[in-house]
Amino acid sequence: MSLFLDIQTLHRLFTRLELSPVEHLQATIERMEKVNPDIRAFVQFSYDEALSAAQEAENNYKKGIIKSPLQGITVGIKDVIQTKDAPVTMETELYYEHPIYPQEDAFAVEQLRRAGAVIVGKTNTHEMGMGPTGDVGYSGHARNSYDSNKVTGGSSSGSAAAISAGLCDVTLGSDTGGSIRLPGALSGVVGMKPSFGRVSNRGFFPLSYSCDAIGPMTKNIRDNAEVLQAISAYDPEDMYSKAFPEEDLTSKIGQSIEGMRIGIPYHWLEEKLDQEIRANFYEVIDVLKSLGARLVEVDL
Repeated sequence: MSLFLDIQTLHRLFTRLELSPVEHLQATIERMEKVNPDIRAFVQFSYDEALSAAQEAENNYKKGIIKSPLQGITVGIKDVIQTKDAPVTMETELYYEHPIYPQEDAFAVEQLRRAGAVIVGKTNTHEMGMGPTGDVGYSGHARNSYDSNKVTGGSSSGSAAAISAGLCDVTLGSDTGGSIRLPGALSGVVGMKPSFGRVSNRGFFPLSYSCDAIGPMTKNIRDNAEVLQAISAYDPEDMYSKAFPEEDLTSKIGQSIEGMRIGIPYHWLEEKLDQEIRANFYEVIDVLKSLGARLVEVDL
């Protein structure tokens, strides 16, 4: 099933014309209709617009036109980020009763469309994007796909649940104080909060201008780097946007970490902590040591 493949594999299949973006989208929609009523990762769908984008991607592959590795890849957008084809609700009663209809995409969404990605809908969020658990929302909260009795983490709850449940290839979340990283950890996906200013916040409803960041949520590290590459660009209309040097964000994946200094707050491991989590953390420490990293105790 193409739904659980990574970007690299999907792009290779698309390029060889062994799988079409339209077929991939159809499989995505079928799984959404089957799984999403229980998971509630998505709160809105943009199937017509997605089909048009998938058909364009398919035609481009047939002509040998490749915009980026994201061409034909399905994407969910957290419902605090503007898309021109769906209202913004932020999972709050006010905006369900008085929805906001944006006239344009957020900058990050523009970048994804320019890369040939297929936007399939809006993902659930802790109400107003303000909560670490992800279990508060006007229309109903997203559920953890591994255990429906556990929270997804928040506030990018639906974006995390969508990836873990195989409902789309990648998602965008937003993070002010952990809203990508928490659901990433609790839902078993890779959540990345980019450096401040790397991704424009234009078209995102802010919580704290100096801390907010839009970032990718994906199945693995390479996919995360590919999405971050696509949405990273200087935006002259965002006063906080920065012009970072151009670089291939996937170039260092797989390189040795021998000699790298990594800070470990060992004192936190002695506080009240689930034994399974503590054991897993020490297992990670052992792996880092075996790869030649220098571990330094830090006090946070």
